[in-house]
Amino acid sequence: MANPPAEVAEARQPHSPIKGRQPSASTPTLLVLGRAAPLGRQGRISRRHVEAAIRAQGHPVGKDRLTEITRRLQAELDRTPERVS
Repeated sequence: MANPPAEVAEARQPHSPIKGRQPSASTPTLLVLGRAAPLGRQGRISRRHVEAAIRAQGHPVGKDRLTEITRRLQAELDRTPERVS
């Protein structure tokens, strides 16, 4: 008598894409809005001011994206030569 066929493990389905809200504005747009925000203490980029500037234009922004935008803006600011008053 022949052995019954072995059960085949069910094929794994690829991970489904993350379901969440799509960004209302592109990263370049958020950077432009963030550049218009006033600087914070000691002439540094203020996360709070950047967030307020973005939301004032009607765009929601999540914590991770805000962090990315703020870091990129600070890096830009750090690369600019010192301003003479």
